[in-house]
Amino acid sequence: MPWVKRVFQPTDTPDADSLGDPVEGSDLFATSDARVFRHWQRFRKDSLTGFVASTSKVATMSSDDRAALLAEVGRLYDSYGRGHDGMLMPWRAHCYRARVSGLASAAKASDDEGYDDALLIDLS
Repeated sequence: MPWVKRVFQPTDTPDADSLGDPVEGSDLFATSDARVFRHWQRFRKDSLTGFVASTSKVATMSSDDRAALLAEVGRLYDSYGRGHDGMLMPWRAHCYRARVSGLASAAKASDDEGYDDALLIDLS
């Protein structure tokens, strides 16, 4: 989506491929499952400018810089001519499920017996 790249410069967000497993190499957790869910969010002009305004980078700008940036976002929306249909932003949610390492082997044994009494923490 070219408009997404124009609103959110590459330096603003990490490359999704560089995120990696957040517990990899941890002595505390062992990842048991990782999934990526994709969805789309529809934006109209006011919701797009509101979304951009709510980001920490924009919220900490001076009021003049923030106003100029939000005006530019509004012009960008107008230039793509989506009208009442709005614009769609693609999202990817990277979700991880991990077990506490000390319980990972106990959980494996209990899974084999049909019991799951291990502590399970979902990271998303």
